[in-house]
Amino acid sequence: MTNTLMDIDKETDNKILRQVESFRDDIRQVFLNKLITGNNESLLIAEKKADYLLISMIGLSSASKITIDTQLENYIENTFKTL
Repeated sequence: MTNTLMDIDKETDNKILRQVESFRDDIRQVFLNKLITGNNESLLIAEKKADYLLISMIGLSSASKITIDTQLENYIENTFKTL
């Protein structure tokens, strides 16, 4: 997803852009559903946390190319502790 996002600009095929946006929305919805059902969160709080996780996931995808496994594990563990 990250490589595709980096390639998107004004010249990008609209079909590709829609597919990437659809994937993004699907992932956000998965996070949102889990937060609402798993933690009994209010919708507003769950939406904010879902956005945070979505942005973290995109960054994590990039970071996974240049970090070691323990660094990624520490990041993921700390992310979920703060939620």
